[in-house]
Amino acid sequence: MSDSESKQGLFRDSQGHLSSKRVIGTVLISAGGAFLGVVGVFSLFNPVADPQTSLDVGRTLIYAGAGLLGIGVVEKFGGKNGGGK
Repeated sequence: MSDSESKQGLFRDSQGHLSSKRVIGTVLISAGGAFLGVVGVFSLFNPVADPQTSLDVGRTLIYAGAGLLGIGVVEKFGGKNGGGK
């Protein structure tokens, strides 16, 4: 990892600008994980009326966030493999 890459941080794109995709992706993954955690803890004490829908909502948030973060990862590694600008 070069010195310029380490200074950019997790939420910065390759030009050093704040990346809304990475911020929203992280928020979605965190929200999905928290939602699944709450549903899991709640289900220990009470039956969940529709567990499949609850799990689908949490997974959807995580998949959407991972998709947004995945785009940023492709940008990050594109220059190393001869792609990008």
